[in-house]
Amino acid sequence: CPRLALGIHVTINMFGHEYLLTDRRARAVAKIEIYTSPFCGFCLRAKALLQAKGADFEEIDVFSVAGARQQMMERSGGKTSVPQVFADDAYVGDCDGIHTLDAQGELDEKLGLAST
Repeated sequence: CPRLALGIHVTINMFGHEYLLTDRRARAVAKIEIYTSPFCGFCLRAKALLQAKGADFEEIDVFSVAGARQQMMERSGGKTSVPQVFADDAYVGDCDGIHTLDAQGELDEKLGLAST
C-alpha cells in the first residue's frame, strides 16, 4: 500500500496574520530510511538535504540500534560508512551520492518526491 502525502504546505505571514496554503493533490511517497551515527557531519548534511526537500524519513542510529550497522551493510552492498539512504528498500546512496543525484535532478524521483 503506497504512502500518500498531501502536496506542499506553505505558511505566509502577512500583516501579522499567518496563512497556511496547501496544494492538496495527493501523491505517492517512498518510505525513506537513513542510517546515521551521532556527531557525523556527513549525516547532518544528508538529513539537511532531505529536510530541505520536505521528505519524511526514518533515522536509524547505527550505534543505538542493535544490529543496525550489519543490516545497513547487507542492504547497501557492503558499505560501512554512514549515512546510507534507502527509498522503498532500494539503495539510493551516501551523502555525496544523494547530493550528486540532486545536482543531476534525479534525487526527487528516487525519493518519490517528483511531482506528477
